[in-house]
Amino acid sequence: MTKAASQPDPYVRVVKRFSLAAKLEAAGDMLNWDANVNMPKGGAWARGEQMAAITEVSVDLIGSRAAADELGEAEAMAGALEPDEQSDLREMRRIWAHAAAAPAELQTEKARMSQTLQALWVRCRAENDFKSFAGPLADLLGVVREIAAAKAEALHTTPYGALIDEFDPGVGEAMIDPIFDDLARFLPPTIAEVKERQARWPAIVSPGPVPEDRQAILSRRLTEAVGIDFDHVRIDQAPHPFSVPHSPGDVRFTTRYDIDNVRFGIMATLHEAGHSMYEYNLPRDWAFRSAGVARGASAHESQSLSLEMMAGRSREFLTFLAPLMARPWASIPPRPPMTMCSTSGGGWTMIISGSRPTNCPILCM
Repeated sequence: MTKAASQPDPYVRVVKRFSLAAKLEAAGDMLNWDANVNMPKGGAWARGEQMAAITEVSVDLIGSRAAADELGEAEAMAGALEPDEQSDLREMRRIWAHAAAAPAELQTEKARMSQTLQALWVRCRAENDFKSFAGPLADLLGVVREIAAAKAEALHTTPYGALIDEFDPGVGEAMIDPIFDDLARFLPPTIAEVKERQARWPAIVSPGPVPEDRQAILSRRLTEAVGIDFDHVRIDQAPHPFSVPHSPGDVRFTTRYDIDNVRFGIMATLHEAGHSMYEYNLPRDWAFRSAGVARGASAHESQSLSLEMMAGRSREFLTFLAPLMARPWASIPPRPPMTMCSTSGGGWTMIISGSRPTNCPILCM
């Protein structure tokens, strides 16, 4: 008689359950990427049904009574686990609390509505028609508020606090409110001072239209320079730049090009490249594990904004950028020698060489 195979221990069983849900979520993220990059305009309804199905299965996997029971069994043996496994277990418990708190029907409806609304947003944005978008947006917000209320009750917090914990664990209202209070005091006089100073600077000389294909060449070169490996990462265009998480070794991000404002495409590319570098460099041994994903929105945005707002506006970066910009711009008529200046207004000013503002990072081309 063949001996029955021994059952894996409770921790291994619950890891398998939550890892399967994580892989389904990653598949949903790829479907969402496709909806923004490749899907035909009429595909939103079907995509919404697909996303709702993934959500329904995932909620059943990790928000069910069976998941809670397996978690309890694993927690009973937590003392025998390694510290990183204990952290993994705590994260699974937090994820379960969110999945179990709100009715599955609300969560699947949110997934379904989000896809329909995304397609509508693309059309309304192009037509500058917020009125047609406002009603469906209000419907989606209603569902989100219901979910937030259910989670607030289960987690013993406010609806806003519950949503923060979902996207940025450990960062609550008590931490956020003082930051915004400080910004409310600091920003108005600072913005006024910056505007007054910049009003004395020479007028901006626009580089003129830059075709999208030339901007795409520049974007690829920039991402290669910051360490992106195109065997594992790809760039596409979408109405709004975003990055796809949770797929180690297959990282996607999008950017957007404005023919009349080349700075937008450069900054958007750097921002999303920062997100992608973070995802790509997460520990592969912990892929699809609850403790192996990015910790939260603050950590993720710190990576993207470090690249876009700090490195991307430094003298060193501008020195590197100038010759790259000259290549995609080869078809633009020659101009006088220029100075590129990183301004506190969030972009670059190009002015005729010799009439630059003082105390400004300078790059002559």
